[in-house]
Amino acid sequence: MNSDELIKNIIVQVLSTMNKKILLFISGGGVNIKHIFNTLASFKFINYEIVMSEAANGVIPEEFINKLEGKIIKDKNSMTSAINESELILIPVLTRNTLAKVALGISDNLLTVGISESIMMNKNIIALSDSFHPDNPVNISLGYSQNNCYNKFILNYENVLESMGVKFIQSVELKNRVYEELLHMNMILEKKKDGESKSVEVQNIEVKDKSLKFNSNILTVDDIMSCLNRQNEIYIKRNVIITPLAKDFIYNNNIIIKYID
Repeated sequence: MNSDELIKNIIVQVLSTMNKKILLFISGGGVNIKHIFNTLASFKFINYEIVMSEAANGVIPEEFINKLEGKIIKDKNSMTSAINESELILIPVLTRNTLAKVALGISDNLLTVGISESIMMNKNIIALSDSFHPDNPVNISLGYSQNNCYNKFILNYENVLESMGVKFIQSVELKNRVYEELLHMNMILEKKKDGESKSVEVQNIEVKDKSLKFNSNILTVDDIMSCLNRQNEIYIKRNVIITPLAKDFIYNNNIIIKYID
């Protein structure tokens, strides 16, 4: 790959993060919030809209919210519109209280109403588990994880929301996961514009000698999922750039990379 092609591919990756709409639902937790909000603020081209609980207004420092440069939503109609228009619903701070209420179908404030509506609309929802999860190191250090029965009680609510499509991650995964979602959004947008039924990744795969060979210049997680064979192997050219997320995916799933000339 020459320098012009490399620059072009980098620009495409950067442009894919621009002008995306993400709706944030924030409850009043305090675990790892500095890291969480610094990470969210690092995505400079995202348009955030924000719904906060009353407790969050008292717990989350105002400077953390201001760094996001987002629009604060305080009424039901505006929130419903934001849910419909957002490409991703993100719950960066989710307390035990809010987790339990939503899992039980209790909608008694703007935040729980919004999360419930997002679930009913089958939106793409990612929630951070730091504030409520008994295995989180901060919660353990505070002594909040010593009652196994209570831990199972809380984790059952997590399981309920997972069954409804909510995806849970830890704050250490936030940056990579948001970046991954942005790239996925861009891929979907490109397919809609082109009016093509098959993805870009599939077009980059060559079937030869019963092996799947990846022919593009940048290998992403989505590419891996498209061209992985039964032997958990993938064939790529030696000059292919593997994205950081793809490297993590390869390592965590014991995928074998084989190079072709």
